[in-house]
Amino acid sequence: VTVYFFKYNMHDATLSSFILSLQFVALIAVALTPWTSRKIGKRNTMLGGMILACVGQLLLSWGASSLNVPIIVVATVVGYMGTGYVSGLIAVMLADAVDYGEWKNGVRAEGIVTSFSSFSAKLGMGFGGVITGWILTGTGYVANHAQTGAALHGIELNYIWVPLLGFALSGIALLFYHVDGIEKKMQSDLAAKHAKENAES
Repeated sequence: VTVYFFKYNMHDATLSSFILSLQFVALIAVALTPWTSRKIGKRNTMLGGMILACVGQLLLSWGASSLNVPIIVVATVVGYMGTGYVSGLIAVMLADAVDYGEWKNGVRAEGIVTSFSSFSAKLGMGFGGVITGWILTGTGYVANHAQTGAALHGIELNYIWVPLLGFALSGIALLFYHVDGIEKKMQSDLAAKHAKENAES
């Protein structure tokens, strides 16, 4: 949707390449993730990433309404920092979920957890494409033509508000994640369990 937004709403399609190139900022957040996780925990680091992503989207709405490119650039950098923290922790927290399942229920389900993660990511991308198409069609978007006010609003909705909703819902879901608080005990119990199993075998 970035290309649509800059082509039709900002009237400068070349800006989309520059904005997309700012994704390197996410690598800085990924590099900082281990340090931040040690300081405030994995859940709080990822939650902070979601909050940063939401702030970035809100700043983006301000930049879009005023057609202010510097604000949009700042908003994009803030948003990419947020998603960098999220990207840096997904695999780690999936592994924690596997450990938690074994600790809580005695079942170590790596296959199900990783398969479901991959499936849900593909499902999310599919839904993202469908929602984008529905909104563009419903607001009267016509490719390579001057867009109506409704179509421009639809593009903005796709670019700013749909992602904001996704980040906010993900942040709310993280409030129910409490593995950080029991991780030391969980790892200690699992180490003892595995040592016992190895001794018996």
